[in-house]
Amino acid sequence: MLVALLVSVLRQQSSWTPGSATSVQEPGLPWQDLGRLFGEEALARRVREVRAQVKAEALDPRSNTALDTAVRYASGWRPKDHFGSEEPRPAARSDGPGHDPNDVPKQ
Repeated sequence: MLVALLVSVLRQQSSWTPGSATSVQEPGLPWQDLGRLFGEEALARRVREVRAQVKAEALDPRSNTALDTAVRYASGWRPKDHFGSEEPRPAARSDGPGHDPNDVPKQ
């Protein structure tokens, strides 16, 4: 089931280095969104478990690409942005998405 989800959200991303005439296509996942849904640590752990249990020969090429890409994200890799820089990782929030401990509710 996890593999099917990863395949459904797998995308191709383009990046290029300034001054270069060629672009690089690489697979990407909305890892930040998936991490918000499932918890990034739980997601990373489950991705590693599935990769250890499922042989590559048992999956079609797109499923292997999705799972291998997820393993890369789980290890901390992030794709380069359109200009060749790594995409910034958002700061971890212990109180859930959107929580800013400095925000005081207005009355």
